Amino acid sequence: MLWILIFHKKMKKVLVLPEVYSDVNIWWSLSIVKKMYDLDRYHFDFIEKKWNVTYWKTAVNWIGNIWDTLLMKIVRFVVKKVTSLPISLYSIYLVFFNLKKIRKYKITKYEYIISHDLIMSFAIIFFYKNIKVINVYHWQWSLYYEHTKLLGYKKSFILKSILNGIENYVYKHAYKIWFPSNWACEALLQTHPGIKKIIDNRKDQIKILYNSVDIKTETKHNINIESNLISDWFNFVSIWAINHAKWIDRIVPFLKSLKNHWIKFKWILIWREWDCSNILKKSITTLGLNDDVFLYEQWIPKTEIYWLLSKTDFYIMFQRYSIFDLSTLEAMYLWNVPVLSNVWGNKEVIFDNNWLLLDEDSLHNSASFLDFIKQNKIEDLRQKNKEIVKKHFFDDNFIKWYVDLF
Repeated sequence: MLWILIFHKKMKKVLVLPEVYSDVNIWWSLSIVKKMYDLDRYHFDFIEKKWNVTYWKTAVNWIGNIWDTLLMKIVRFVVKKVTSLPISLYSIYLVFFNLKKIRKYKITKYEYIISHDLIMSFAIIFFYKNIKVINVYHWQWSLYYEHTKLLGYKKSFILKSILNGIENYVYKHAYKIWFPSNWACEALLQTHPGIKKIIDNRKDQIKILYNSVDIKTETKHNINIESNLISDWFNFVSIWAINHAKWIDRIVPFLKSLKNHWIKFKWILIWREWDCSNILKKSITTLGLNDDVFLYEQWIPKTEIYWLLSKTDFYIMFQRYSIFDLSTLEAMYLWNVPVLSNVWGNKEVIFDNNWLLLDEDSLHNSASFLDFIKQNKIEDLRQKNKEIVKKHFFDDNFIKWYVDLF
């Protein structure tokens, strides 16, 4: 989405741009971009004195011309077929297409631009020297690592030089740098060590923009799901799209290990059909867990998700990688004890042994979980998690941090 923060004459004029190729919409309730928009909707007194927010559609939705749409489809097709191209032509096309669009809104009248897209940040910094660009990092790793590890591009010296060069330029020349978590910064440094000197020299301009939760008290029970909850058993819950990144398939051997220890449980999985769905179903059947798992293969409203989280015991998710999983915060606030893989982003909300992280080589073994619940009272853990979210990750904290970031 494109958001424009319009200040009065004596106030700062700020343009906020989303990730160019991400379809951020009103249902992505915990995105940082959405939070900025919500500053206006929440109508905090101290916010109203500083800015108003005007909502704009996503850059992709601006495309009304049939030839623009056709060209975009052609570029996307070529990129998918020729994965050794030295740069993502589709991303570049979108960036410069949208740069042309925002010029119509007199981009030079804005003193600050908060860009959530690294390549867009590069284009604006390169062409508009007088605008102060604040770059918000949203990649799991460095740009080169993302392209070769996740997007299917072949490794090459040319590709690495171009993408690392773009990254170096942005982090060297951006007015300020915002990360959604400390581990997001660490992920960048681990996969692009050459940028460390730039980051170290700019520590005063780097801020951590922790996201937060907006928990509404309204809940609505779902009869189909309710009939599968068993009060005297451990009730696990996972709510996500079934894809490679979320590592859902690794949960099944863990639950099988619980069953081998004669632990009674029910795993409620609310999912969207995705690329790993069939693998998950086959694993559940192969390990004989069909009676222990309830697959609800459709999305449910937030009111029902909150109700479900308030009725279950453990939020379980074995991500392969994660910078900062915001659904974990929701689960914590609503009385779930998270059981997660020991990846970068999950470590950042560890306070006083409030939940369990499992190493990759022990995800199939429930021994750590059994020791954890023997040493801790579930009710105490629930209360502790709720207080942690209230203290560190509520919307009020996000608003206050955001106001001070300029």
